[in-house]
Amino acid sequence: AAAMALLMLALAAVDGLVSPHRAAVYLPGHRRAVSPICNTPAGGSVPSTLMSTVLSPTIVRDDSVAPSLASESDKEQFDWFKNWYPIAVPEYLDPTRPHPFTLLGRSIVLWNDGPTIQPPKRFGLFKRSKQKQAGKWRVFVDACPHRMAPLSEGRVEDTGELLCAYHAWRFDSTGACTAIPQSPKSLEQAHMADSKASCRAMPTMEADGLLWVWPDTSPNAALEAFAFETAPTGSDDGAAGTPKLRKPSLIPELHDPTLAGRVKKLPWNPRELPYGWDFFMENVMDPAHVPVSHHGITGSRYTGAKEVVMNLNRRVSTHGGFSFNIDPAGPNSINDFRPPALMQITQEFSGGGKFILGLYAVPTRPGHCQHIGCQVLIKNLDGTYPPGIGAFATPMPKWLLHITASIFLHQDAAFLHHQEKILAERGYTATSGSRDDYVDKVYTPNAADKNIITFRRWLRSRAGGGVPWPRGTEELPKRSRKGEVYDVYHSHVKDCVYCTGALKNARRARVGAFAASALCVALRPQIGLAAALGGAIASAGVGGALGKLIGMFYTYEFSHADND
Repeated sequence: AAAMALLMLALAAVDGLVSPHRAAVYLPGHRRAVSPICNTPAGGSVPSTLMSTVLSPTIVRDDSVAPSLASESDKEQFDWFKNWYPIAVPEYLDPTRPHPFTLLGRSIVLWNDGPTIQPPKRFGLFKRSKQKQAGKWRVFVDACPHRMAPLSEGRVEDTGELLCAYHAWRFDSTGACTAIPQSPKSLEQAHMADSKASCRAMPTMEADGLLWVWPDTSPNAALEAFAFETAPTGSDDGAAGTPKLRKPSLIPELHDPTLAGRVKKLPWNPRELPYGWDFFMENVMDPAHVPVSHHGITGSRYTGAKEVVMNLNRRVSTHGGFSFNIDPAGPNSINDFRPPALMQITQEFSGGGKFILGLYAVPTRPGHCQHIGCQVLIKNLDGTYPPGIGAFATPMPKWLLHITASIFLHQDAAFLHHQEKILAERGYTATSGSRDDYVDKVYTPNAADKNIITFRRWLRSRAGGGVPWPRGTEELPKRSRKGEVYDVYHSHVKDCVYCTGALKNARRARVGAFAASALCVALRPQIGLAAALGGAIASAGVGGALGKLIGMFYTYEFSHADND
């Protein structure tokens, strides 16, 4: 009991001592885009009413059920570079430094343009730490225009400028060059004004606590990203001439005014996963694997594996994706795919409540994807939670939520990391231009795989066959039995201010626990043998438990053979 009490105190200390930098919430204005050819900035502004509409999507429900999948050879193709992708949770990022990221095989850098100030001395005597001011998150191609050094290896200066640490060139939030120290003073302004000196910027916005990027650097990228479009004649995504707003795939319930006071969104959980975007989407679309793969957590592999009936709930479309009703999967369960990034799984209860899994994933590099997920709880009309979901509302430190997610995620990674490579060995890859037919490589005789087949057909016939990786992109990595598959530190912890802070404090707490154990032994003459022995054992036990906890920040291995 004493050991458990000390462990709980240590956990509280680990959480309480964490004081991460917090990115400010903002409504970003227009981002100036630059041409990929000449880097010419594109001006303009976005009306505030338009931005308001982007951040508050209209909730549209299509209850029509398509009897079958239509022929799709002549359908409009999905443009991978003309869509919004959620790439990070700003709250978890350190705004004082640049962050590298890979999207669609292209290297980009995330950074915050807020200035850093030196506050006045405390009582006029004691110097205080610098304070980062609220800024906006920017995304550039991760290459300095000078000689292509990675900007992610640079610095965010106190002025709110991005500095290339190779030759100290500086850039403002629009990508314009603001300093070239090697230029003669008489020529520096002319050199900075040259379009070749500008960084290649991408439109960005924040919505629902996520940083979204539009991966296009063409002159009109910002205007396209924040503009209305008109559905062409024959389009499957709306009547001809119907104006539509290009907007991120947000979770509609988070913006539904009729649910005010009943919605609780739990913290986001980001993680780079060691398998491709398409295999992530395929997996979360598959309700049949849940009680088997997650045996002991969400069901039993022996009693939960049953027939699953799936009915198409929303007609397949290029930009709208599709959805299926799942039966039996509890109260009115719906799997809703909205390209390019969202898979929303919703369970609707008779009392009006809902349990939602908002599962985002974006393609980063071959064999990898960035996943950002959360749970959304919606109370019944009477203000109570539906049976079984109230426990999810229990407060939990963000760092603890993040590292314990490995318990669930790694149960799937044990399969998906290898499944992708096995299919590639058999000739199936979902890359741009691929015409491989998924069903020729697998055996899927049951309705439980209906939405998987629908997704693979959407990918082949409507999305060009798969992700358009750039030339020279690395090939699919080799299979790993442990290592990368079960990594936690590099896939999440090192980039999360909550987890890095908690890890530091856990280490300190472990040192303190062992020091307390040694102190108890040293004080034996004063406190007596029983007290000294009990205190030493309890403190050492806490230190050992903290050691186990610290290990989860680095890796969490899982074996289905050992999961009885």
